[in-house]
Amino acid sequence: MKLIVDTGATPLGAIVSVSSFETLTTQQQSSFLSPYYIAFQNCTRGAAVAAAFETDEKVAMVYAFNSEYGTNDGGRAGQLWSAIKQYTDYGKWMDSYSTSMPDVLPSLQAADLLAYELSHEFENRVRRPDSPMRWPLRQIMGMYRIPSPRMTLFDRKELLRITKESHWPDQTGVEELGRYNWKSAQESMTEWMIQRGGFTKDHYAGFFDAIADIQKGKGSS
Repeated sequence: MKLIVDTGATPLGAIVSVSSFETLTTQQQSSFLSPYYIAFQNCTRGAAVAAAFETDEKVAMVYAFNSEYGTNDGGRAGQLWSAIKQYTDYGKWMDSYSTSMPDVLPSLQAADLLAYELSHEFENRVRRPDSPMRWPLRQIMGMYRIPSPRMTLFDRKELLRITKESHWPDQTGVEELGRYNWKSAQESMTEWMIQRGGFTKDHYAGFFDAIADIQKGKGSS
């Protein structure tokens, strides 16, 4: 953990609730393809946004080799990455695409650890809500140098929000959203970081100011 924290990297991640995904209709699920691609796309965008805020350089992206989901060149995940680079505004900060294995690239080992800890954290929220955030995840979350956590939870509401805003043909369930929107999701994750991680003003100079801005409606997508 000390080696990871000493890198000064900016952690980002996506958590997809499989049980929530399975509550969607068959047509809605097919529009997302699978929970894997939801997380893949979100993390790819997140890396591009991190580059935009933190450096003038483009970011080279390396993914763990996975033949099932096609992270290999020409695979489905690789094709999705190329589409994001070519057809979205995020592409201007995306440099190269490659794959490797965790036993070859230490940064992939760190990414695996973050994914492992996020899975534990959000399973605990359901099964053991009184359990505190695990120590390794708290160390990683403490690495942020920006005011807002770059973690996204794709629960039923968030999946329905995407369904609605993407104007997909099957809009089943979107009436549940009410006033829920992107800002609501960000505020929820910010509150999670404070409440579960126990972070205070001593950790982030602008963190609580960012929360106030969100609550006042100053956040933007």
